[in-house]
Amino acid sequence: MLTPGNKNTLPCRFAGNSDIEAFVEASPVLAGALEKIRDILYAEHYKERACPFSEEKALNMDAVALRLAKEKGLAQQSKTVDFVVGLEKRHLLLVEAKLDSDGPEHYAKEIRPKTEGTKAILNTFDTPKVYENVVVVLLPNARFEQHKNKLLRLLANRPGIRPLRVADFYVLYF
Repeated sequence: MLTPGNKNTLPCRFAGNSDIEAFVEASPVLAGALEKIRDILYAEHYKERACPFSEEKALNMDAVALRLAKEKGLAQQSKTVDFVVGLEKRHLLLVEAKLDSDGPEHYAKEIRPKTEGTKAILNTFDTPKVYENVVVVLLPNARFEQHKNKLLRLLANRPGIRPLRVADFYVLYF
């Protein structure tokens, strides 16, 4: 498990819900998709009893994509990561939760299109933003090292992908 000492090496950290709330306030579509991270994780099949998150909020990108598809009358919604966290300095961190997955071979190829789809949607809103240079992929605690190593191999160790457990994600960014 990662240690809190690693926190200082990160460029930006969560500094409260005000960052993501300020980002979404200009759009009812975005504001309506603001949810507690805890709720998003459980909807994505987080199975641990204790969740480190309580009141921290994020932008549920699945909800944003669904709302936009309905508004535009599209049969299919855009591919997006699961949620976006607002960090200090108006930075946005994209997070994909793969907590109930058979293995990386089933989702490794989806990460890039989901990242691009998320940025394409967010870029349509006239709100200042800076994307972090990393996409966090949350993996289950069971067989974490195996899933992490296989994911990184499948993605040819592409920089910008950071597989983490939920607890490690909390320690590093919150």
